[in-house]
Amino acid sequence: MAKIRKAFRYDLPDEYLSQERKLGLQAEWTYEGPDKIWVFVDYKTNKLLARESYREYDYENPEKQYNDLEVYTGFNSYPALITFEDDPLLLSAVAQLTPLASDLPQKEYRLPGSDEVFYSRPNPTTPDHTIEVADCEYDPDKKEWIKPYPWKIPHILKDEFLFGHSSVVADAETVKADAKKGVYEWDEEKFSKWDAYIKELKDAPVKYADYLDTPWMIPFPIDPRTSPDWSNFVDADPESGDILPPDPEPKFIDPSLEGTVIKEHDPNETDEEAGRLPGLPDWTKVEEPTAPLEGYNPNARDGDGDGIVQEGTPFERPAS
Repeated sequence: MAKIRKAFRYDLPDEYLSQERKLGLQAEWTYEGPDKIWVFVDYKTNKLLARESYREYDYENPEKQYNDLEVYTGFNSYPALITFEDDPLLLSAVAQLTPLASDLPQKEYRLPGSDEVFYSRPNPTTPDHTIEVADCEYDPDKKEWIKPYPWKIPHILKDEFLFGHSSVVADAETVKADAKKGVYEWDEEKFSKWDAYIKELKDAPVKYADYLDTPWMIPFPIDPRTSPDWSNFVDADPESGDILPPDPEPKFIDPSLEGTVIKEHDPNETDEEAGRLPGLPDWTKVEEPTAPLEGYNPNARDGDGDGIVQEGTPFERPAS
């Protein structure tokens, strides 16, 4: 299995995610990885199965490897080779771990008269963001990959952007309406920030009208609730301001025995030694039953049919 490090030149579309090449743009990239790999191709479409992994070419037992791969692929696909010699761009897009975009040279975009960068991307685009790997086709008769490769397709279109934008605006308006009803404890400053946020949201399609055909470049304003000042409204990291994931939903502990004493125990104890009941966390131990738990009704009924019993009490739980 040969590893290589070689540079190659490749064609670029006129702009990132463009489907045209009229400007004759090219770039250079250095590939590091195996010089030859097996991939899997769909029998019906002859397109590369991008979600499948690849296999490095076995120089010591190539025939056995091919036979094994034919068995592995079964009736729906077949193995095909990608080599650096014939298809360096496709090989790089499939087999090379792409560096972080932020670590690569960037092309920056600014609105006329503004120094603020509203969008940036690696320049040149990386191989895996230049061609659409899943649409690359193999010619089984010629035993070669069909060129030119298809360009990388946009991950969002204008109509999809506008629909998503209108949904975000509607959600923001709903939040404001809820705040006015007292659902959230907002002061005047927060209402003012939220109004500014909604305005900036609504203005985005007009402000970036020249980029509506490339909507992945259009930034949305930052939700002010991610600010540490709003940490009483959502959980926000005090340093970065990023919204933190919510705490995991607490598991209901069913006190199936009336009366329990729960206390800490030796973490080295087994479940059997600890006497844990199903659903109890590993730091608890149930000892002999004592007085019944006040207010707990083991035979509680779901009177309103909402799937919950003993609502509004410490023993609220799903109906069984």
